[in-house]
Amino acid sequence: LPSADMWSAGCVMYEMAVHRPLFNAGTDLEQLGQIQELCGSVCEAGWPSVVELPDYGKIGFGNTVLTQEEREQGLLLRGCPRWLAPILAQILCLDPEQRPAATEILSSPRSGLFSGSGPVATSLQLPSFARSSIPDRLQSQSTQ
Repeated sequence: LPSADMWSAGCVMYEMAVHRPLFNAGTDLEQLGQIQELCGSVCEAGWPSVVELPDYGKIGFGNTVLTQEEREQGLLLRGCPRWLAPILAQILCLDPEQRPAATEILSSPRSGLFSGSGPVATSLQLPSFARSSIPDRLQSQSTQ
């Protein structure tokens, strides 16, 4: 997967685990602020090729470069499960060149989730929906 897709996959993995979006903003600037709070500033120190982006430099955001461990702590503070935070801290790196490929994540010893040794829902944990749990108004619509 391209690095942009890895970023997206990381956001989706977080949302599936925590049941809410990782970055939930009303505007582009709010979204950028939330990303920088978790991942560090959009700056040359942490992402050298950012200067190639067309709008880079129009707004200054500081020069804070966060380590993978700092991103992991930020994810844990946002409710990310302990088993998932190290994986997402790798994926959610501002510099696309530093993000791991999907094959690296899948083969990483830290990603037991993908090797069968991580948390797995049993059939007892999965929700089941009996027909009787469907509201009467919906049942009558389906039989008409």
